[in-house]
Amino acid sequence: MRVLTDSGFDVVGTVGDARDLVRKARLDHPDVVVTDIQMPPGHADDGLRAALEIRSAQPGVGIWSPAWWGAAAGAALSPA
Repeated sequence: MRVLTDSGFDVVGTVGDARDLVRKARLDHPDVVVTDIQMPPGHADDGLRAALEIRSAQPGVGIWSPAWWGAAAGAALSPA
């Protein structure tokens, strides 16, 4: 998180699981959501599913995940 704040980004929240990520994104209307593919509660593809749900509800929200760097999933979720 410090890398983001040191780079001039405002971090408006942190979450503990994918459900909370979706909830916070709906409440806070961020420009970008930083997530991972694997998140609690299931530690499978919960973060990916949350990202897809967020983009479906809020198409203007950017999604970035370090795990997707250069991956097709990350490119498919990037803003047009």
